Amino acid sequence: MANWRSQFRDPGLPFLIVGLAGWGKPVSKPVESSWAALINEQRLAVTRDRHAALASAIDIGVPADIHPPNKQEVGRRLALAAKRIAYDNASSPVGPMPVS
Repeated sequence: MANWRSQFRDPGLPFLIVGLAGWGKPVSKPVESSWAALINEQRLAVTRDRHAALASAIDIGVPADIHPPNKQEVGRRLALAAKRIAYDNASSPVGPMPVS
């Protein structure tokens, strides 16, 4: 994000990130997951940057398809995040957000 902001000469350039959707074979007990680790890195990146927002898609994924079919919900969540980040409306909800 810093590189893009530098290229556009805009230190406050907002970023909207679509969190990775739930994908892959469901498991019945906790296991190490590189997918979960990547989702957590997305979450951490957003918590460190006040000009970024995360639109989570973890709950709308399909285990057999890496791309969530419900694009309207992804778009709705991105619109809410844009309203909050780009248009300074802190009271706007963004949908489900992972906390850890």
